[in-house]
Amino acid sequence: MAIFLRLFACLLFAQSDATRRLRWKAVARETGDVLALDSLTNLSVTSGAPAPLVLTDQFFDSQLLNHSEGAASPFWSQRYHLNAKFSSGPTSPVFVYLSGPSPADASVVTDDNFFMVKLAQQYGALVVSVEQRFYGQSQPMADWSLSSLAYLTVGNTVADIATLQDHIIMIRVLSNVAPWVLFGGGYGGMLATWTKYTYPNRFAGAVASSAPIELRASFPEYVQQVEEAVRVAGGDDCVGALAMGLQEAHALIASHDTDAIHRIFNTCTPLATALDRTVLEMCILQQYQRLAQENDWELLRLSDACGILTAKNGLRQIDKMAVVHARSLNVTGTTCTHTSYTDNWLAPVAMHWPNAVDAVRQWSYQLCTAFGFAQTTGNSIFSALEFVTLDSVYHRFCADAFNITDTEDRIQETRAVFPGIDINVGNVVFVSGALDPWAPLSPRNISALVHSTSAVVVVAGASTGSDVFAANASANAAVAHAHSAIEAAVAKYIS
Repeated sequence: MAIFLRLFACLLFAQSDATRRLRWKAVARETGDVLALDSLTNLSVTSGAPAPLVLTDQFFDSQLLNHSEGAASPFWSQRYHLNAKFSSGPTSPVFVYLSGPSPADASVVTDDNFFMVKLAQQYGALVVSVEQRFYGQSQPMADWSLSSLAYLTVGNTVADIATLQDHIIMIRVLSNVAPWVLFGGGYGGMLATWTKYTYPNRFAGAVASSAPIELRASFPEYVQQVEEAVRVAGGDDCVGALAMGLQEAHALIASHDTDAIHRIFNTCTPLATALDRTVLEMCILQQYQRLAQENDWELLRLSDACGILTAKNGLRQIDKMAVVHARSLNVTGTTCTHTSYTDNWLAPVAMHWPNAVDAVRQWSYQLCTAFGFAQTTGNSIFSALEFVTLDSVYHRFCADAFNITDTEDRIQETRAVFPGIDINVGNVVFVSGALDPWAPLSPRNISALVHSTSAVVVVAGASTGSDVFAANASANAAVAHAHSAIEAAVAKYIS
């Protein structure tokens, strides 16, 4: 599952959950440290397990650049992966994993640590993963200029999936009665929902995990959910300790005490402007955003952070925050904290030449032209970080990076075609962790669903994407319950 790239990355640009977990799993297999890894990631890893199936990249060379032009559109080559190991024939179900804003990972369709692969084994499904346009090796244009990125729209991306479906049906000689089920998390979950909505008869159903389909520029509920996750991890004592630390941090950052700021937050460069102070405060905020979003498997967890913040050791709260900050830098392998608006926010999105790794320019462009998702502080303890405002972290950035000043209008245009929580779509199961910061933008209550055949699954105590991975013998009951609900939905879709 591809977890969202954050609007701005201060420590390390986010990778997909799949990539990071599988990388850790590979390390465990090489070192034999399987039990230690399992305790950190809840992955089911067996010592001496057979080598995973290795797939070659597949490319659909006749994908349309602009679907509104039909046959008159130029073609481009879209990467996908296909695993036919479990398929029993042309009428077998087809499970399609929609990658997020990152390069596709072929192991998503082969590794049984993914719950979708477990289901494919169980139901004899053909498994496909789709890399989205402008990410990884799926590059429709020779550059990432604004004129090229104009083809990076939700409409084109959703239509890509239907066109690729036709291609796979043709080359695999699949029956027209074979049921297709879409899977995706984060951006992929959004696309799964909107693809099922756009093509209700092509696809039998969809599983949308942590899918924030309710688009808006300002998203303060994200940090409010982070605050709640801190409370669950460490109680009101931890929330109070963090609140005091945030107040002390803002006072220091506003004071222009360069030496103290560097000593406590290990800044890469001195703060020169108010926007540089925004960058630093956003970096502090993102420490706790990352811990909340990835708490189910992160090396440093919220409970660890709360233990540091509430320790009775005589340190000021800001100094305790500095310890958490240093630990987080170490976990992410980062040497210092970004503080330059020009170098750390604008420069990474200025790259115009495509490559198979970077995703920051494309995803930031989508945030500014279609999605929003600015993680403002709202009515939360993080409101102490007064340099973090909707204007400074979103409107100003979109204008400086892409010369886009009508972000709100563009988001509304996307919403007009691709609805949010009130979407009237059938046979979609929306899955969210109870502590997932993205959950407020996804259906979380069955009463909010317009269509009676769709469903909501909330994973108690979980953060982002816990349902995407196959539960091992020690998995908690909430994940097991979610898997049972997802399996029942998928069984209904393919029957």
